[in-house]
Order: sequence, then C-alpha cells, then structure tokens
Amino acid sequence: MIRPYVVMILYGVLTQTSIRDLFIARLLPGMLTILGFMQVVTIITRMHPRQGPTDNKTSGWDKAITLLKTWPILILFGLIIGGIYLGVFTPTEASGMGAVGAFLIAFIRRKMDRTRLLAAFRETLR
Repeated sequence: MIRPYVVMILYGVLTQTSIRDLFIARLLPGMLTILGFMQVVTIITRMHPRQGPTDNKTSGWDKAITLLKTWPILILFGLIIGGIYLGVFTPTEASGMGAVGAFLIAFIRRKMDRTRLLAAFRETLR
C-alpha cells in the first residue's frame, strides 16, 4: 500500500469524504511514482554503473521465482483494497482483516511461533 494512511484517513474524516474513494484515488498516482522511481534508477545505473549493485547479475528465472514468493502479500493487498472498493467491508473492518491475514501468512510461513506471538501480545499490551 502507498503511505501515509493516517493523514489520508484524518482528511477523509474531517471532510466527510469516503475513505474507500481516497484509497482508490491514490492507486494511479502511487503506481506512476513507482514507475518514475524505477526509470530514474535505470537511467542512473546505466549512465554510472558503479552507482548500482556490484554483485553478479540475477537471471530472469531467479527473479521470477523470487516474485512468486510474494504471492501472499499480493493476496493480502487484494483482500484489503478489493474488499474496501467492492464495499464488502469498511476501512476499519479492512484493517482487522489485514491484521488477521498478516497473522495467517506468518503462521503458514512458520514465522510465527509461540515466543513471537507472546512477545507481540506483550508489546500490544504495553
């Protein structure tokens, strides 16, 4: 997602503007910004190769495999934004769905064990 959310939500509440519409309105400018950054990095590293990474080139196959590992995050993003956009749930409910989704992703990837879960609970209570 494209930040800052808090300012956007405050703006939506103060001006009584739909938070859903504000999230959707940020997608195109955010994507254009990302493409612009990618272009700038490409141009700079082509003009001055030493400014870029010095390690070995990564094959297209390795890049594709790495990209496939991001599927849970893409699904979570689609769940949150898609749910808001389609009116399935409100932005507040979407944040809860996002938290549950992130927990499930961590659990499935075995990144969330009992120690980390208890540490998260302690941090939340603190």
